[in-house]
Amino acid sequence: MKAWQIVSKGEFRLVEKDGTVDSGEVKVKVNKAALACTDLELYKGQGNAMFPIVPVMSAVGQISEGSELAGLQKGERVVLYPYEMDPDTTYNKKRVLAPDVKIMGLDTDGFLCDFVTVPHEKAYILPEGVSDSAALFTEYIALGIKVIEALHVEKGQYITILGANTIGNIIAQLALYYQIVPVLIDTDQSKLDLAQSYGVYYTVNPTSANVGDRIKEITGGEMAEYCVYEIRGGMSPNYATAITKETGTVVVVGHHLENETVNFNLCDILEKQLSVIGVKNGYGEFYSAINLLANRAIKTDGLVDVEIEFEDVPRKFQELAEVETRIPYQKVVVKC
Repeated sequence: MKAWQIVSKGEFRLVEKDGTVDSGEVKVKVNKAALACTDLELYKGQGNAMFPIVPVMSAVGQISEGSELAGLQKGERVVLYPYEMDPDTTYNKKRVLAPDVKIMGLDTDGFLCDFVTVPHEKAYILPEGVSDSAALFTEYIALGIKVIEALHVEKGQYITILGANTIGNIIAQLALYYQIVPVLIDTDQSKLDLAQSYGVYYTVNPTSANVGDRIKEITGGEMAEYCVYEIRGGMSPNYATAITKETGTVVVVGHHLENETVNFNLCDILEKQLSVIGVKNGYGEFYSAINLLANRAIKTDGLVDVEIEFEDVPRKFQELAEVETRIPYQKVVVKC
């Protein structure tokens, strides 16, 4: 099995991985893998990046070999579950935020491979109507579900979302599904336009409107009680505390890397008595995420901007690493 491994800052190596399939495991032919910002950050040596590591947390493929006891047949399409948790941990429950989760492709080897061997319970069968490209967003949808749960927001209430990257876009769509009113905020008008095409009615671009005034206008003179701050969305974190009403809740969402810092306005947090919650994974929500895709509750057409071949991985990472501003893509997909 071949895998792209980051061996040091700015350096990839194509390595051979052990293809042995142990009892209770399945071998999956990876069809597509989606690159994330964390993959690029690892490549650039940001945070406490540990080398060598195989990046990528989102991948789909087909069963090529495995135990019949798992109930998975050769050729079945699956999306791979990237979370690892000690089964004895007290957080091993659905509907509970799970901080002690390791993420494959970030904390341990991920899925940037032609084949991968995983425990059978990490291979989730895909319904017939869910395409490979759509399934690549399963982890983001699971993460978004955790965000909505953490907020305890009710139908008809407003939620501001800072950052219209893939995660922000999906959270806005989830809000609509749960009959919550999202207000999506970003300086990239093309990303706001994409969200509007998905049915997100309220969007605000700080380059052409005063965010606070616009939020007041939308909410009938009040600020929103709930806010989501996407750490890689390119927005100032001070918006989060400024546009959230007194005793409101701010959720900070994103896949972590060590040594990342976000500077919030502590005066606003104290003065308004805001609650701040961190959500960094979608542990326990993969089935729900897949069902939302199957029911077409979440749109993904347009979220994949670029597809590359497996052999082009080092070149594309080098190209992206040279971009000094926000990455101009929603999602880059590798055809494995």
